[in-house]
Amino acid sequence: MKKIFTLLTLALMSIGSAWAADGDNQLIKEVDFTSSAWADCRAALKIADGTTVDGCTANGDLAITAAGQVNFASSNMAVDGTNSLAIPLSGINGSIKIVLTSTEANVRCNWFLAEGTAPCSNRNGTAAGTTTINYSMTTNATTGTLYIGRRGSTDKIAITKIQVYTADASATNELTEVTINGTAISASDLSTLTSTKALTDGTAYSALPTVKYTVTSKSGGEVTGTEVLDGTVEEDGDNYKCTISISGVSYVITFTNVIIEEVLNVTGTTTVELTKENIISKGYLEVSTDDWNKGKTYDGITGDFYNMSANNRKITIKVKGAKFFNIFVQNSNAGRGYTVKIDDGDAKTVGHEGSGVEASGLFEIADPSAETTITIAGTGSSVYPVKVEFYTATISAAITSVGWATFCTSAPLDFSSVTGLKAYIVTGYEGTAITTTQMTGTVPANTPLLLEGATTDIPVVASSSTDVSANKLVAGPGKNVIAKSDKTRYVLSSNAGVAVFKKINATDAFVPKDKAYLEFAEVIAAPMLSMGGETTGINAVNGEGFTVNGEYFNLAGQRVAQPTKGLYIVNGRKVVIK
Repeated sequence: MKKIFTLLTLALMSIGSAWAADGDNQLIKEVDFTSSAWADCRAALKIADGTTVDGCTANGDLAITAAGQVNFASSNMAVDGTNSLAIPLSGINGSIKIVLTSTEANVRCNWFLAEGTAPCSNRNGTAAGTTTINYSMTTNATTGTLYIGRRGSTDKIAITKIQVYTADASATNELTEVTINGTAISASDLSTLTSTKALTDGTAYSALPTVKYTVTSKSGGEVTGTEVLDGTVEEDGDNYKCTISISGVSYVITFTNVIIEEVLNVTGTTTVELTKENIISKGYLEVSTDDWNKGKTYDGITGDFYNMSANNRKITIKVKGAKFFNIFVQNSNAGRGYTVKIDDGDAKTVGHEGSGVEASGLFEIADPSAETTITIAGTGSSVYPVKVEFYTATISAAITSVGWATFCTSAPLDFSSVTGLKAYIVTGYEGTAITTTQMTGTVPANTPLLLEGATTDIPVVASSSTDVSANKLVAGPGKNVIAKSDKTRYVLSSNAGVAVFKKINATDAFVPKDKAYLEFAEVIAAPMLSMGGETTGINAVNGEGFTVNGEYFNLAGQRVAQPTKGLYIVNGRKVVIK
């Protein structure tokens, strides 16, 4: 199944030089808020603005708990260092490693250096512990000032210890370039990247993005070699990520708000319900509005359906295997319309005559084996797409074990070349037997039929004008059908292995949408109606399930002890006694 990924935002995190073994990294600054140097601040439960301890200066009033946690809980840190703790550094060799230790989970902070780099953010995992930040400066400065402060208006930081290390200067492996689907992120972008950076916007991919990265090896500042490696993109919850590891340092590219546009594979009749839930969650559906919001939500929703009242609102469906499709829309007023386009073809305007749900009529797809894009677009008036039904070139109806079935589909059908299966409409009844008319050509969409024979492929056609107004069969509503006092309703069933229509009495009968039931406008006493009459070929009933040999049943399914002249069912077959 083909997948297309629309990449809206990427985040590249933890940019910095690689690190040698811990023994080669030098601790250049440690701030321990539980030490005796910070005792007065703990007693006062705050670090007053301008207070300096261990060379660290509070820029704004910062809280400190009796347990020895510094809590940046007042206001967010500004880019000039306001509301932060300024920590002087010396002995930097172009890179630093910052280790934050906390006793609380989900620690968050902003941090940056005096060189004017943009603020970076980091956080602990789900448990308390340490967070390590690796950072490579734009210049190989030997001194600087580290600013640490609150990241978000609802976040707090409760840090007990801050350690800053410098990297081993003699040997490094540096991440110098990343390419995503062949588009390079330059070395200068990498060096200035801090936390997040919008690298692409709305770019479509034919598969998972391909990530390659270049590692440059240095010794004593001299380049000793380069290597291009492949990054593996994998699922990460609702998103995707690529983790690049260089000498123990991890660089993570996060692909957020990924939209997977899977192709809808059609078999038989396949219905796509265009509800809000399906539009958001179904991968083969894409919604375009005047207020796109990261592929997850959209405006123009009225109730459960999408209102294409604006000209630029549209729904696209990627489909394969369909030969025809039918669109059902609902309007609040008559005389409104919408357009339909297949791939890059011309858009066809479909008018809407009434105020309820109306079908577009069948559209034909030239090549069902190819991936096809269907676009349904608004034209400036309120149109609510309800569903789209796709049909293969042929449709099969399952026949019951007694050789009969009712069937109804919203596609026009053609029986002119069908063998092994007969289709009828029911035109009335005589006594306790139905009367039928066989359909030997095309039948219109939504025509409920009585089928006899074996399961067979029935060709779908674009349209049919055959008159079926005399049909007494009613399309299944997909819910229970109840008895009526002023009319008679029957459902197809079996009696002693013989297909019959049984009357719906006090007990409701569930009739699926692809089935049908029989309804007459008058009250009929017969509890069952048989398929009697030569036109229905009752002798074709296979008698499966009929186990009483030699017993006679009339056409209403009642056992007859002493049969006289007439038509009977014996062992599931028609017998005429003269």
